[in-house]
This record gives sequence, C-alpha cells and structure tokens, in this order.
Amino acid sequence: VEASNGVLHVIDSVLVPADAKADTNEAAAELIERAISVGVRLYNAGNAAACTAVYEVAVDNLAGAKAPGLSRKVQEALRLAAREAAGEKDPLQAAWTLRGALDTARQAVK
Repeated sequence: VEASNGVLHVIDSVLVPADAKADTNEAAAELIERAISVGVRLYNAGNAAACTAVYEVAVDNLAGAKAPGLSRKVQEALRLAAREAAGEKDPLQAAWTLRGALDTARQAVK
C-alpha cells in the first residue's frame, strides 16, 4: 500500500517456525492431559468442586493460549464452557461441562 511518506506493508499473518508451533501444541496438550489426570482423581474421590477448579484453571489458560491447534472456534468453545460452568450451581455438572471443552481442545492439538 503506497502512502504519502513511503510504503505501508500489510502483515496478514505471522510466520512462526515449525518447531515453535509444535512446542506450543505440545504444551497445550500437556496442560490438558495433566488437568484431566488430576481432575479425574479428584472427581472419583468425591470432590467435584476441586475437580471443577482444576478444569477451570486449565480452560482459562487454554482459552488465551497461542497454540496453533487451538483455533478461534476451539477457544470460543472453551470460553463458552467456562461461562456455563461459572453459572452452574452443581459442581458435578460444571465439571462435566469443562471436561467436554477440554476433550474438544485435546482433539484439536493432537
């Protein structure tokens, strides 16, 4: 794009080395697996509220993550699940809502 004082370069995407893309997806996948592992143990021990808290932290972090596998659609699904879980009075239901979002994100970063 020409401008009166030179040329304006339009950047429509950022180039990221392939290794960096793989690293961010790996980090997201690791966060998801760890949250599910810890959350499942808490849920099975009868502590759905603690499970929900673990899932909430993971979902919140993933919703803003820069992992290439987490498209805007996946991140919006994470944010929607977080809102739904926050409004849920039953910690069992909140845990399942968040778990569904984590499963969606897990598929996206594989």
